[in-house]
Amino acid sequence: MSSGETPEMSAEEADQVFGGINSLMRALEHLDERGLILSLAAFAEDCLGELLKSFMLPNQAADDLLEGFNAPLGTLSSRIKAAWALGLITTDQYEDLERMRKIRNAFSHTWKPISFSDQHITAHIKAINYSNGDDAYPETATIKLRTALSFLLVELQVAADRVVKARRGARLIGARLVSGVPEGEEIESIRNRLAALEDEILNSTGEKHLFLLMMRGRWVERLRILEGSVPISLREEVSELREELMRKMAATGARKSHKPRPE
Repeated sequence: MSSGETPEMSAEEADQVFGGINSLMRALEHLDERGLILSLAAFAEDCLGELLKSFMLPNQAADDLLEGFNAPLGTLSSRIKAAWALGLITTDQYEDLERMRKIRNAFSHTWKPISFSDQHITAHIKAINYSNGDDAYPETATIKLRTALSFLLVELQVAADRVVKARRGARLIGARLVSGVPEGEEIESIRNRLAALEDEILNSTGEKHLFLLMMRGRWVERLRILEGSVPISLREEVSELREELMRKMAATGARKSHKPRPE
């Protein structure tokens, strides 16, 4: 199956993106109705998981949300809702995925004979949007379900690929607040405060020592902010103070790294 909309893909990339769906399409030809809908739903769950993962920051929290026992985004239902809430799928795609999920549930929650011709299932199939990938009218409910949902799965895979290639994933927007330097405070006053801080660092131990080191780091950020707001004539002096603090921080780190390990 060709994407049609990703001509920039190499053959290897296309196989990586569409290899799974191509294998699924070959298998769908030989499945009964129950096997067809269960397979499509299972593949959709995987596709949505990949789409969500491609959008999230690459950290353990993302893995925990998507994988493992009782993962919050480990079900088809939760993944559909999350993808829609994040703007990763359109409203039409969301509605079709929900209809597929409801059909899947109807088949998976009963041992009794059930068919696409059952009234409540037929209603869901009729409401599913036709595939954008085929020009021929689907003559049966099975053909419509197979063509419409398989094309939807291709769209999900293309979306995940585009998120990765275009780097459209989530961006870190969280930030810690740093209190600034009181307005009007003179550079000499700041210099004195930093000198006093260094004396405290030299004479401190334990938790207080760690706190004072943190304060030194905070002053680096304060001076960076101050550097952008003081008159040009004072910027070099502020910059020198900040660089001096950064050298002290680097020296502290170097001393820690060379600290002998206990036998």
